[in-house]
Amino acid sequence: MTMVGDGMDFGTSLILVVFFLVLLIALVFTLIGLPGNWLMMLAIAITGLSTKGNLFSLWQCIILVGILLLGEIIEFALPLLGARRYKPSSWAYGASIIGALVGGIMGTAIIPLIGGFIGAALGVFFLTYFVESLQARRQEEAQHIARSAMIGSLVGMTIKFSLAVGILCYMFVYLVVTYIGSL
Repeated sequence: MTMVGDGMDFGTSLILVVFFLVLLIALVFTLIGLPGNWLMMLAIAITGLSTKGNLFSLWQCIILVGILLLGEIIEFALPLLGARRYKPSSWAYGASIIGALVGGIMGTAIIPLIGGFIGAALGVFFLTYFVESLQARRQEEAQHIARSAMIGSLVGMTIKFSLAVGILCYMFVYLVVTYIGSL
């Protein structure tokens, strides 16, 4: 292959550029409520395996994918963890997930970028409140459950996005120091 600078071939340079573009697109996807962390996990796994560990080690790949997966679990679990003390119905868990998805899509359509966060939180609140109201709950009790689910949803999305930003920053610094710094 043709060498770029003193030590990096053109193919490796191209892989790095495409890898970072995919990571940036994945970060935007995460911000607007699309499965960006899953895209990031896929990009890390494919790049790590296709380069046979030359860009980053298998352990780095496993740890980075694990951190992103943890972000997904946190985002999934937090909406109703806070609402547990109010004993939400089993329907509230499903409502919070569906509310986040529908609200996130609608919010993104109305206000690109941050609308996904706002829409998902509002979707969690309103659908959880609606479902809890149907369960013959008092209005105040349904509001507490819905509010706790909404706050948990916002915290979960923030943690998930923060982990994705951290992974992107780590990969950038690591690869710049390791490869571009060695030119």
